[in-house]
Amino acid sequence: MTKEHLNDLYGRLESIRSAICNLLKKRNLDASWGFFNGHYHKDEKGIYRCDAYPIPVISIIGLCDIEVHFDKVSVLAKLERDTA
Repeated sequence: MTKEHLNDLYGRLESIRSAICNLLKKRNLDASWGFFNGHYHKDEKGIYRCDAYPIPVISIIGLCDIEVHFDKVSVLAKLERDTA
């Protein structure tokens, strides 16, 4: 894999992350973000696997994390079920 290919892939992640952050800002939601590894995905057998590469994660304080993956966007709730 070349640096140019990685730049293309991460450029797409950054574009999605930026769009989400802009939408959150318009709705006056307090969010921060960074690149994090150690996230999980299900493989073709349904087994969870830990990924070593970093992805952008947007945190809405006290509410949820939004993970921007190469093939999807995931929302991980931080609220307990009864509170949500």
